[in-house]
Amino acid sequence: MRHTTHKLTAEQKAELFNTHRELIYMVFCCNGYMLRKQIRRLFHLLSGKPEKDIEFDIAELILTGFLLQKTINKDTRTQMLYL
Repeated sequence: MRHTTHKLTAEQKAELFNTHRELIYMVFCCNGYMLRKQIRRLFHLLSGKPEKDIEFDIAELILTGFLLQKTINKDTRTQMLYL
């Protein structure tokens, strides 16, 4: 099932965007898509935030529909995330 932002109110979208602005902007600057592992490591290096916390942030953005995920290699379960 694909998660979308259609169920969120405008206030909820704005609050979620403001909470994760730097993470969303980083993905946007990389042409709008990155590997999940790349997002986690690069954002850790840029912000100093623990990778575990970044993983929770990524999961929240996926569940709310800000990021979409696609498995690109079934053998290794590599995931591409895009806006």
